[in-house]
Amino acid sequence: MGRRRGPMPGRDARVDVEVTLEDVARGGRKEVTLQHPMTCPACRGTGAEGERLVTCPTCGGRGQMSTAQRRGYSQFITIATCPKCNGRGQWPERPCPRCSGQGRIAETRTIAVEIPAGVPDGVQLRIPGRGLAGEAGAPPGDLYVGIHLQPHDRFVRDGDDLMLDLPIPVADAVLGTEVEVPTMDGSSRLRIPAGVQSETVLRLRGKGLPRFQAHGRGDQLVRVRVVTPTQVSSEERRLFEQLRRLRDEDVGRRGPFDRFRNP
Repeated sequence: MGRRRGPMPGRDARVDVEVTLEDVARGGRKEVTLQHPMTCPACRGTGAEGERLVTCPTCGGRGQMSTAQRRGYSQFITIATCPKCNGRGQWPERPCPRCSGQGRIAETRTIAVEIPAGVPDGVQLRIPGRGLAGEAGAPPGDLYVGIHLQPHDRFVRDGDDLMLDLPIPVADAVLGTEVEVPTMDGSSRLRIPAGVQSETVLRLRGKGLPRFQAHGRGDQLVRVRVVTPTQVSSEERRLFEQLRRLRDEDVGRRGPFDRFRNP
């Protein structure tokens, strides 16, 4: 005869939570709301009022029922789980009034989830013992929290690095300048070299996201976008035309095809 089956542990549960880039940069807590069966606090999952259990009257505490059938000279014995106690061998002396003897109740609960700094998008955080309740006081399952990163209005995440597009006027691209750029920590000064080309990527080291479960931080990448004006004043037009004449004269001194090699 097989051994009596014990109460079944609870199943794992999953919930998804959206986090901001600021949450990832700093870490912290995020509240999530769960709606699933929980262990009854009144009977601690036993299903019995006052947690008083008695021997199952149907199976005599064995948790199993056996039936015998004779076919000719052979006898066949069938063993099945006791339908009354579901294999536990015990039965509530009086059912718990809160859960009606089920040992579990449907409950909505809000718990705080620790969001680690630098957590990757799509990762699942495991929280032991926060899943579905087990049978008759058996341990609950685990809770898996799926992390989903919300889009940011300025930054694009690339692993531990952050990408920022920086539009600059033509004059700043030609002459170079120093500008204040936003970072996750506030702002930082960035030098734009003279003659910078559009789509050039400059780097602010250590201004990215914390490395997940490791030391250090990623970088912030600043992609330069040279903005060509679509409308100019008469004075601006005059200055651009003067600049073009100067450039044409310079090309003339170097030769008409040198411009393709060394602008």
